Amino acid sequence: MSRPFTHLHTHGEYSNFDGFGKQRAFLQRAKEQGCDAIAMTEHGSLRGITKLQEEAEEIGIRPIYGVEFYLADDISKKGLTAEEKVEVTASVPVGERKEAIYQAEVARGHRERFHLTVLAENQVGLRNLFRLTSIGWLKGFYKRPRIDMASLTEHNEGLIVLTGCSSGAIASEVLAGNIPAAVARAEQLHGLFGDRLYAEIMAHGLDFQVEVNKAIRIVAEAFGIPIVATQDAHYVDPDGWKYQEAMLCIHTRSESG
Repeated sequence: MSRPFTHLHTHGEYSNFDGFGKQRAFLQRAKEQGCDAIAMTEHGSLRGITKLQEEAEEIGIRPIYGVEFYLADDISKKGLTAEEKVEVTASVPVGERKEAIYQAEVARGHRERFHLTVLAENQVGLRNLFRLTSIGWLKGFYKRPRIDMASLTEHNEGLIVLTGCSSGAIASEVLAGNIPAAVARAEQLHGLFGDRLYAEIMAHGLDFQVEVNKAIRIVAEAFGIPIVATQDAHYVDPDGWKYQEAMLCIHTRSESG
């Protein structure tokens, strides 16, 4: 007998250029699959929440409110100052200055951000989701609406956290070959959320996910963090990948998403 499955990591029309498919279509497909609930976790935003509530009630499925946040170490870091840009590009040809500034920001941690899946456990958690999205857009915005551990610590009540996709804090450190850093990230999140933290694993047929999932399971076991399987769904139908890829190419201005 198959076990019931609840989609906890889903991107629809409100994840700017990163979710192909209407929110209603995701809800309907989940209902067809026998799910009694589904979480919509748009990037850095709760813009679809009112519509989600209405459509979920109409379709007959329970909505779980969530956000996939961009988590930075320090949201006060918002790129180089004018003086720093001059210093970095002083001896760099004009055509290479943009790249030099970018590399300097990467080296100094201004561009570093991880994905973190956050769900509202109750009304208190929902209010904190709203607070955190406001912080992301009004205080932490730099390329993306970012939050940091300080803001997450202040507004963590009523929230359930999943460790995220391959761009999550733990998975990113694993992919970089820095296992001690991955352990430190897990310890930090576990210290804040305790039994409200879940280690997120995915299986999309990607070679690197096999090793990432193994590492995450080992780290999770070390801290007693329960494991949850997610899909990181970005489209409803199997052939949706073509449109998702095209949308990413438009967004990134590249030939491949």
